Amino acid sequence: MALTGMGFGRFHLILLMLWTLSQYSASSQVRQEFQVLEEQPIGTYVGTIETKPSFTYRFSENHKLFAINGTTGVIYTSSVIDRELLQSDVINKEYSLTIHAVDNGVPALSGRTEATIKLLDVNDNDPVVKFRYFPTTSKFASVDENAQIGTVVALLTVSDSDSPTANGNISVSILGGNEQRHFEVHTSSVPNLSLIKVASVLDRERISSYNLTVSVSDNGKPMARSSFASLVIFVNDINDHPPIFQETLYTVDISEDIPKGSYIKGVSATDGDSGQNANLRYSLVSGNALGWFSISENSGLVTSAALLDREIASEIVLNISAKDQGLQPKISYTKLIVNITDVNDQVPTFTQSTYHVSLVEHAPAGTELVMLSASDDDLGANGTIRFSFDAETPASVQELFRLDAMSGRLSTAMELDREDQASYLLHIQAADAGSPPLHSVGKVNITLKDINDNRPVFYPVMYGGAVWTREIEGKKKKSVSGRVLDMSDGVIGSCGNEGRGVVVVGKCQTQGSISLPGAFVHHSRGMQMAESDIEITVYLRVFCISFVSACLLCVSGKLFGSHSLSLSLSLSHSLSLSLSVLWISLIHKSCWQPTSKSLCFSVSHSLSFPPLLSLCFGDAEPPPT
Repeated sequence: MALTGMGFGRFHLILLMLWTLSQYSASSQVRQEFQVLEEQPIGTYVGTIETKPSFTYRFSENHKLFAINGTTGVIYTSSVIDRELLQSDVINKEYSLTIHAVDNGVPALSGRTEATIKLLDVNDNDPVVKFRYFPTTSKFASVDENAQIGTVVALLTVSDSDSPTANGNISVSILGGNEQRHFEVHTSSVPNLSLIKVASVLDRERISSYNLTVSVSDNGKPMARSSFASLVIFVNDINDHPPIFQETLYTVDISEDIPKGSYIKGVSATDGDSGQNANLRYSLVSGNALGWFSISENSGLVTSAALLDREIASEIVLNISAKDQGLQPKISYTKLIVNITDVNDQVPTFTQSTYHVSLVEHAPAGTELVMLSASDDDLGANGTIRFSFDAETPASVQELFRLDAMSGRLSTAMELDREDQASYLLHIQAADAGSPPLHSVGKVNITLKDINDNRPVFYPVMYGGAVWTREIEGKKKKSVSGRVLDMSDGVIGSCGNEGRGVVVVGKCQTQGSISLPGAFVHHSRGMQMAESDIEITVYLRVFCISFVSACLLCVSGKLFGSHSLSLSLSLSHSLSLSLSVLWISLIHKSCWQPTSKSLCFSVSHSLSFPPLLSLCFGDAEPPPT
């Protein structure tokens, strides 16, 4: 079938598009290789794949270690890579990544390419040394003094996690302890295994043991990494000499707060023999009843096996033995005196958690309240105690008291009034002078004891009432009430002849009543008695606690509605009396003939004593005819 002009043009366009796409995707099958060092920061550039315009690139699956820029084709690290921690299935420490390229056409066409990323080693691991002795159960190396040159003394194995080709090629040498060149290092056909051998004739009488410092180094670039290890070698001999300690008495000062496992002292003994005959074992024979110390049986290093406490024991005497391992072992002894020095680990302790103190109010400033006492088992400054007010005690309260920091003497700074505040709770701090200081807090509970320094007060201050004349004698007319500020004082009184009428303000009474002692008549110019002379006597009985020198009685009011009575006088024993009398208005009810008799009051200390004071009140004008 022949193509028309329009059909031929479309066919030509399709062929052109297919050719163009094939050109852009032709490189998608090329494998590209990249390298990157381990331990590089995130975002480190790895490489760029060959790209074409209008293509988007991505990995075939999500990858934790690498990422790709979809437009530029740049591959970079997405995490810090540790070559030594990669899984064993990563062959030769290489990663193969499949990258997809997708165009923007409709429909979209895609291709893929392969990228290989090789992780290069960085020398970031130190070689690790281990020794093996003969026999394998031995904890140290030994050699007979008659051993032949070339005798193997110990095996040395070295491991290095870095690449053996780049950074893991190990070299071994003896840096110290081999000044006589009695030993040397030989490499073996087994990788990373070296042999420590005898290099010259040994003389046990000259040198009975060796402590070799062995150095192992890799060949990393640009800088090698090294490790060091210590190898102790004992020379064996026949057992004809006892062990001899370097000192017959060792002493050491240690702090009581050293942690468990701390170095205390190294004791050392020598034996003229060699081998098992000079192979010494150290032990603690006695003096370690508290279990505070242990000794290395091989090296003689004494270390702490528990936490120490100077307050339990300040000096420990350890008896230490050194015993060789000959068939007929010989043994020697030495002593180690451990002096345990103090640290500030004891909190000051009050002899009482709470002190209870009673104080009479208004005691003079400087009155001693209590002598505080605290103890601290530490020594020196660590056990020196200073007293002070704790922050829980308000500053306003602290100003009321004085505290001697050295002696703990607590006293008043001013007079205290129980009516202002009846008790105080002080928080006292006892702190030592250690660094840092330790402290505890004790309490002082202060209770103020009352003295009779406040007058009873009536409420209300003034009382009044109306009484009809010729009322029945003894009828209650008015109640009074009052209060006494002090705790233990009181006043009880009565008025009227033969107990007629009563006024009470007392220790156990806060209200009472006044009764008419008789019948009264009313006159427009005053008030007069209608009966014979009646004298009203007020008797006082005072109740006071110990050391109280004053008691008060207060009654206030008006007499007859127009006359006021306010009396204060001083009696013996500093008795202060303030007296006012209730007023009673009399209302005329009958027309009795008035008389000129007056109403009188008298004050007496008790019922059995004469009155101390008498007061009479009446009408100054003569009664009407």
